[in-house]
Amino acid sequence: MFERFNGRLAQILCTHHFNSAADLQTTLHCYVWLYNEHLPQNALHHRTPSRPSKPETQHTSTCFSNQYVIVWNSTPTLMNPPDLTTKCQADCTPLLHSDKKVAVLQSFRTVDVPPWITRCMDSVRQWALSQGWDYLILDDRFLDLPPAWVRKRCASNLYAVTDVARLIWAEDVLSGNHERVIWVDADMLVFDPSGLARHVDEVHEHGFARELFLYVSGRRIKPQWGLNNTLMVFDRHAPVLADYLRICLERLEGYRDGEVPRTAMGPMLLQHLDAAEHLHRIEGVGLFTPAMLEPFAAGRDALMHQYLSYCALLPAAANLCHFMRNATTASRRPAFDCMYTAAIERLMHQGLVCDARRGGAIQRP
Repeated sequence: MFERFNGRLAQILCTHHFNSAADLQTTLHCYVWLYNEHLPQNALHHRTPSRPSKPETQHTSTCFSNQYVIVWNSTPTLMNPPDLTTKCQADCTPLLHSDKKVAVLQSFRTVDVPPWITRCMDSVRQWALSQGWDYLILDDRFLDLPPAWVRKRCASNLYAVTDVARLIWAEDVLSGNHERVIWVDADMLVFDPSGLARHVDEVHEHGFARELFLYVSGRRIKPQWGLNNTLMVFDRHAPVLADYLRICLERLEGYRDGEVPRTAMGPMLLQHLDAAEHLHRIEGVGLFTPAMLEPFAAGRDALMHQYLSYCALLPAAANLCHFMRNATTASRRPAFDCMYTAAIERLMHQGLVCDARRGGAIQRP
């Protein structure tokens, strides 16, 4: 068991970028906690290391008694789960949802993690903690949440698998103590935390990110608005979550194994559901493609200005289209990652301001 623990921890240390010694300490403490509390061991008859010395307790959660779950708090010290929300609220400014227990959910693999993805996820974590919310993250075991037939039907289409998994996880979290869950994709960057918190606070019962996609082909530029599950909000007892999951499973039954389109359970389905019953929007979310970020990273702002000219509200966060990295050849990914890192640093340190929509310089807010 010690060898297995050390091996897994070494893998995390080799593949994770740490911004500071405090970040490293937090990661180490959280991993020790999750290993003791959430990772069952064969040598212990499928119990976690902490369970043999504890009496049996009744679990209210149906999915995650054997899952890799990290709950972050606002300090780099190991804390018991019941203490997390209290500590966050004591350390932060007044909360927009002080009357609700909120959990922000994310998932990503623990190997081959681009540094800019780490930066994106850290921005979400800091945003969640600044509001006094719990931040929960799952590794690739997240992909095991859907039923086996769903994984078989989706085959290599992990996007569709994650579309179903996030709904199952959201339902499970809402069955516990949390009254609201917020799902955020790993490639979402939050560069205006207070702005995004306001947009999320305006959502009641449920909400999906309303994103603008700027189609660029030569000199032709075409704006296209749509809903995306890259950012979702669900309140307890809101019927949309259960309906969305049910329809996802029904749609999957109609596909043959390995023939599920990439966005079939995401934007494609949301467009259909929105036409049938108007879904609630989360405003202030951008969709920044590599075609936009490449000139932006180099200080050329014309395309970003054009994008912002179509936006009634300035984006507070942006979907950075990680799937485009997967479509990039391995030899070109280092350059892709370098470009994204430069663009993200500019967004985080400089941000976007309203005057930029009319062609002025993008300035520090």
